[in-house]
Amino acid sequence: MSKSNSILIFIAIAICYNMMLNSNKKCLKYFIVCIGDDVTDEDLFEANKSGVNIRVQKESKKINTCAEYYLTDPDEVILFLEQLLT
Repeated sequence: MSKSNSILIFIAIAICYNMMLNSNKKCLKYFIVCIGDDVTDEDLFEANKSGVNIRVQKESKKINTCAEYYLTDPDEVILFLEQLLT
């Protein structure tokens, strides 16, 4: 995973989380991060407007997607999730 891409994703997650905390005084129960690699995941990305959406695809592919961020392969997804949990 490129360092700049992972930093952007983490910043997006932090911003969305902060916005959700500030907009709802109740205890936050869920924060949704959707990760998908297929056109069938686009409905999920479209429905998850308040969370973070990550498309798994090669950088060189030009695919129209509702996801704001991308990772290039499943290995990067694993690295991303490991970093997110540490």
